[in-house]
Amino acid sequence: MNKTKIPWATMTWNPVTGCMHGCSYCYARKIANRFGDTKIFSYENTETHVIESPLFTLSKSGKLCQSSFPFKFEPTLYKYRLDEPQYIKIPQRVFVCSMADLFGDWVPDSWIEQVFEACEKAPQHQYLFLTKNPKRYAELAPKREEPFSDNWWFGTTVTNQSDIDKATVSIMETPCDMKCFLSMEPLLGQIFIKDIAFMNWVIVGEQTNPTIEPKDEWVQSIIDECRVNDVPVFVKEPLYTRFPIQQYPKELIL
Repeated sequence: MNKTKIPWATMTWNPVTGCMHGCSYCYARKIANRFGDTKIFSYENTETHVIESPLFTLSKSGKLCQSSFPFKFEPTLYKYRLDEPQYIKIPQRVFVCSMADLFGDWVPDSWIEQVFEACEKAPQHQYLFLTKNPKRYAELAPKREEPFSDNWWFGTTVTNQSDIDKATVSIMETPCDMKCFLSMEPLLGQIFIKDIAFMNWVIVGEQTNPTIEPKDEWVQSIIDECRVNDVPVFVKEPLYTRFPIQQYPKELIL
């Protein structure tokens, strides 16, 4: 687990990395491809990318060092990272799999369940999941013997109206109560939120690198709708300079 500059979380935890969505604005892919290295040692099972213990590579200076992304941005499960939350005793807001989409269709149920079990072993933290594939929430919930824990937050990334319509349907089809939030980052179009009252939180941000600023009226309409429905809203920098509001649900205030 690592401290993070992501303003709505305090730490990131990546027991799974990699994604196959192919979003053009993805920061995680750029990082994994930059620091990833497939010239690793002592590893044979390269098809499923399940890693039991740290892998090592040679640095440019010729020193042996741990490989952060041995398969770059291909989906990978790091079993040795699963127990990391247990060693952090002070409660944190943990962004789970900031370098992956844990709920992508390509991720085996068994990987997700191992992450869930690891979260259950360290209940002092609040765990924030985020996906572009929220229908997986509805698919997984009935497969579990235990309901989703109360300290798990299920987020959906939405960039436009089509995304929000699909997300709303998927979340409402989930056969259990769960804390859910929307991450409108990058906000790439006007969004009218239907049934926002059942959301627990909304995060708004713009695309960076390259920067694409959303129109002010898009952002303001989201803030107004959240206020009417008493939904906390968190505006990220640099949008925060124009819309200075950063609210957390009370359960997430550490």
